[in-house]
Amino acid sequence: MLTMFHGYLHELVGGLIGIGPRVRTDMFIHHVATMTLISSAYLLNLSRMGIMWQALFDISNPLLHTAKMMNTLKFPQTETIKWYVFAAFALAFFVARIVMAPIAIVWPALTQSTKVLPIEWSALPLSMMVVVCGIQWLWFYKIVRMATGVDKEPGKKTE
Repeated sequence: MLTMFHGYLHELVGGLIGIGPRVRTDMFIHHVATMTLISSAYLLNLSRMGIMWQALFDISNPLLHTAKMMNTLKFPQTETIKWYVFAAFALAFFVARIVMAPIAIVWPALTQSTKVLPIEWSALPLSMMVVVCGIQWLWFYKIVRMATGVDKEPGKKTE
C-alpha cells in the first residue's frame, strides 16, 4: 500500500516540479483521492479493503499499458491486434471498475463501515471511494469516445 502511495505521490510531485509530465485535472483528483484512501486504509487498519481495491482496479492496467505501447510503436504488424488488446482493456475496465467496484467494495463499505468505525472516521474514506468511482465513469466515457473514434487520444480534440 505504501509503495502505491509513493507511486502516486511521485507522479504528482514530479509533474509539478517538471520531472515527468504534468497530470491532468482528472488524474490529479484521482491521485489525491486514492492517496487519501491508501492513507486511511493504512492508518485505520483496513488493509484487506485497501488490497481488494487495488487488486480489483489493477486488473485492467496491464492491458491498458500493452495497448498504449502497441499504439505508440505504430508497427504495421500490430495494427489489428492493438484494437483487440484495447477492446480487452475496455472490457476489463468496465467489469472491474464500473460494475464490480460498487458491488464488491463501495456497497460493503457503505453498509458495514459504520458498524466498525465511528461515522466521523469512515466519512472521509467513503467519500473518497465515491470520488474515485466517479472518476472511473469519466474515464470509461473517454474510453468509449476513443473506441468509437470521437477522440483519438484521451483529452485531445480531433479535427
